Formats: sequence, structure tokens, C-alpha cells
Amino acid sequence: MASRTVLANGAPKLLGNHTSVAGRRYLRCYRALEERLGPFRDQLTRMEAGRCAAAWVEYQASTEQLASARRKLQDARRRYGQSWNPTAIQRLSKRAALNDSTYSAALARLEHMTAGTRHTAHDALVAQYNGKA
Repeated sequence: MASRTVLANGAPKLLGNHTSVAGRRYLRCYRALEERLGPFRDQLTRMEAGRCAAAWVEYQASTEQLASARRKLQDARRRYGQSWNPTAIQRLSKRAALNDSTYSAALARLEHMTAGTRHTAHDALVAQYNGKA
């Protein structure tokens, strides 16, 4: 039996396991994007929204790893009077910054793609009030 490529809410299946912590974060971000920029009417827009949500998951994970490494660094300094692998902190910091810029670029692309198709309830009410609906 082939696995599905789309989840029940229409989000593309990009992670191996969507019941994991990362999978739940992905779905939460996808729903937030759809609430803010949606509804996503075509497959290409849904795929781009999934890409943006996956970038958010990576950004969150790298930020958490950086915070954890900084805590370990502080604990090591208190215990031993010296730092604990500061180059690892630098690498994790660069990774978090790259993931941040990746997410920002993905979000900008998605906002650009949905700019002409976005219709909010407020827009519909204004159009109805002005007699254009």
C-alpha cells in the first residue's frame, strides 16, 4: 500500500513521521500559515506553504539546540572555570541564523505567491458594504 503524499488537512507530507514533535510543529505552522495567508487553492501554493512550515520546524530545532548548548556552556564554566566547546556554540549559532534566513525567505515567497489571491472576511464585508459583492 502506497503512503499518502498529502495529509488530511491538505498539507503536503514532507516529514517522515507527522505524529512526532516535529510533525506536530509542522502541522501547527501550516495551519497558522493557512489561517493568515490562505486558503491555499492550488497544489503549488500548498507545497510552498509546506516548505515554509518545514523551514520553521528546522529553525525551531536549531534554536533549541543552540539554547541547550549555551546552558551546557554556562554549567561547564561554573563547574570547571573554563568554557565547554565554544566552537560548537558558534556552529550552532550560524546554523540557527541560516535557518532563520531560510524561513524568512520561504515566508516572503509564500506571501508573494498569495498576495493576489488573499481574501479575508473583512475584505468580503467591505465589498458587500460597497455594493460590489
